[in-house]
Amino acid sequence: MGNRNEIIEELNDILERNYDSVKGFKKAAENADDNRLVGYFNKQVLKRKGFIGELSNEVSSLGGSPKDSGSVEGTLHRTWIDFKTALSYDNDENVIEACITGERKCMDEYNDLLKKTYVPSSTRALLQKQRTAVERSINSLELKEEEYDVD
Repeated sequence: MGNRNEIIEELNDILERNYDSVKGFKKAAENADDNRLVGYFNKQVLKRKGFIGELSNEVSSLGGSPKDSGSVEGTLHRTWIDFKTALSYDNDENVIEACITGERKCMDEYNDLLKKTYVPSSTRALLQKQRTAVERSINSLELKEEEYDVD
């Protein structure tokens, strides 16, 4: 039972991080100047809402209660995005950089739980699928960052 409770707790941490991602990508879309970036960020919002549904179902199937909001750290990160973009002349590149930072933190949450040997196979498959999508997002954002790099 101890492992199940730990898995539920860690899944809820990942769930919380995905709520943060939804809010962060929404904030990024508000701050981006380029319509292509706005579209990209809005697509990420939809993906993360899907992740939230899947993770909530997984927590419930393990007998837990899914969290229904993000973290204080996520709120602070979004505030940092606002502050950084307010001071910046190169808005889009800085918004992208902030998103990369958030995505890397999200990836860390997935990696931490995937290291555990006692994660049920159905949970592991879900986590690996979502982790791969986060990794693709990081790669895509890094390419976008290069495109908007004016240095």
